[in-house]
Amino acid sequence: MAKNQLIGLVLLGFDRSSSMIRKSDAALLLQLAEQASLAFQNAALYREQQERLVRLHRADRLAAMGQLAAGVAHEVRNPLTAIRSTMQYLGTTVEGSHRELFEDLIGEVDRIDHIISGLLNLARTGNLQRLPVDLADLTEQTVRFLDHRARKQNAKISAQSSEPIMVEADPNQLRQVFLNLILNALQAMPEGGSIIVDCQIEPDRSRPSQSWAQIRIIDDGPGIPEEVLRNVLDPFFTTKSEGTGL
Repeated sequence: MAKNQLIGLVLLGFDRSSSMIRKSDAALLLQLAEQASLAFQNAALYREQQERLVRLHRADRLAAMGQLAAGVAHEVRNPLTAIRSTMQYLGTTVEGSHRELFEDLIGEVDRIDHIISGLLNLARTGNLQRLPVDLADLTEQTVRFLDHRARKQNAKISAQSSEPIMVEADPNQLRQVFLNLILNALQAMPEGGSIIVDCQIEPDRSRPSQSWAQIRIIDDGPGIPEEVLRNVLDPFFTTKSEGTGL
């Protein structure tokens, strides 16, 4: 026991029925168990504290990034619009390789605008609209939307659900999550493969009267290396050559 909580059990067994445990041995084992339980609890508390610090650090970075984005996005986007319009006009007056150069420049302007949009998404918390949503239907809609893109790279997406799964959630935000995850899965399988979106109801073991909605997106990609996994939610962290990490 540690702080009135059961940490674990020590089970003793004997290979001979005549064996007995002495009181002195029992007292020593009890003392050892108490010290071990405190050590286990301290290790768990330390791990929780480290995870909490990581989450707080990430939240601080996101907040700072959002404030920066909100402050500069308007000032940057106005000249970007003018640059893009001018490039489009000038591109119609030239031919050949020069025209391709203008198209490349317009593409770079669009990439900058995409980065700004990603930054603004960090700053924009928005209002959560809790509505009744059928997760099975929502994932099937997302799969149908991306099916054509998947087939272009010889990939197959399928949605699996045994029954409707009703939850209260923001359907637009959930749809964005599913789109991002499936698109990342497609990017991880440039040579093709299979993506399964599996929706199931899982019982809550601690509260038998309630249950969880579980959604798993499974792909044939190489997976994320363990040393990279802890950084995937950090702004501007990416392993993609064309990615922004937003």
